[in-house]
Amino acid sequence: MDHHYNCNGCNVTIVKLPKRLALKSNNGKFLKSVDDSYHSLDFASDDPNATKSGLEIQALPSGEIRVKSVYYKQFWKRANDGDQTVYAVAGEKETGNKDTLFWPVKISEKTIALRCVANGKYCSRNRMYYDYLHAAADTMVDEARFEVKELVSERKIYDVEYRVDEARIYDSEPLTAGSATLKNEGEKEALLSDKVVYEETATYAVTRSESVTAGLEFTFEGSLTKVVSFKLEMSREVSEKMEWEVSKSEKTTQEATVSALVPARSSVKISYAGSKGKYSVPFSYTQRDIDSTTGKPTITRAR
Repeated sequence: MDHHYNCNGCNVTIVKLPKRLALKSNNGKFLKSVDDSYHSLDFASDDPNATKSGLEIQALPSGEIRVKSVYYKQFWKRANDGDQTVYAVAGEKETGNKDTLFWPVKISEKTIALRCVANGKYCSRNRMYYDYLHAAADTMVDEARFEVKELVSERKIYDVEYRVDEARIYDSEPLTAGSATLKNEGEKEALLSDKVVYEETATYAVTRSESVTAGLEFTFEGSLTKVVSFKLEMSREVSEKMEWEVSKSEKTTQEATVSALVPARSSVKISYAGSKGKYSVPFSYTQRDIDSTTGKPTITRAR
């Protein structure tokens, strides 16, 4: 989720990013570390999984981030020159240097901008001798909008444990699911019954703490939940491909029996009432990732 933070009277939003990622500019190329003595950064790679394209995000408690080149094993740093060029030259201990700090701004689930803390400008692709990275854009122009590619080739979510005591039901409202007409053609009052057939729609999605989902598909293994009479229940076990924040819907045909005392030679229309609404329930899970650059697995427990 996004968190709001107040810095010297200005309201900003803390955006959480994946730990390892690559950035794609509007020229269709990924940022890469250039093999030169300056440790330049150039939007010229076609392969996000190449070592030179890899970036690691170091998030600070205040919401700022430092960005590390996997190839050079050093962090981004703005050069205080006319071009405001960003190089991968900063060390591990330069956390207090504003030239190495950036504010991520979420544009969409896959797109971000990065504002340099030192000069308040946005990082962007600047075409000169090559498509290098600099921090000189006043606004989030197209060249300052970067698509996030998380460096994971395979992800599995399993060992899901729901925290039912923290579940929340909201936006509930009554709903008429269907109706039946009970017709008594006899001479006496009678108790009549009929079936109401209706369609039940359930929509579900899974979310995580990262603000940018990067469109990564994963396998979810665990139980789904449902609400019955305003109480949370386990629904069914699934093992299926999903994406963070992307909803899936299921429709099932249900039937219910309605009954009523109907006077002689008359009819009664009975409506079968239900409700519709939303609910959320937090859960803990184990996550197994396969790094798309190294092929190595990483297993973490998330909450």
